[in-house]
Amino acid sequence: MKAGPCGDTFARWEKCVEQGEKEEGGDIVTKCWPVTQLLKTCMEANAEYYGVVIEAEKAIMEKEADHKNEQTVVAVESDNSTNNDEGVVSEGTATAQSE
Repeated sequence: MKAGPCGDTFARWEKCVEQGEKEEGGDIVTKCWPVTQLLKTCMEANAEYYGVVIEAEKAIMEKEADHKNEQTVVAVESDNSTNNDEGVVSEGTATAQSE
């Protein structure tokens, strides 16, 4: 990363993250957001050099999004199961519970 065309920006980003990790309760995402955006923009402008890194980051983001979606489905299913145990009528059980 440092050897590429965005090396200076990467070094600034890395320094920001390191300083943020040293601060107790530091919010690295908020603190380093401006330099993160600069780094991202630079890397995208130099995709011929950073293409592999950009694609790996996209794959990680997609995997995290899929994982969050799976967790949401499980949570909704769990909530529905809990609600049904408490007598909440859901589709397909109205007849059984109303009898």
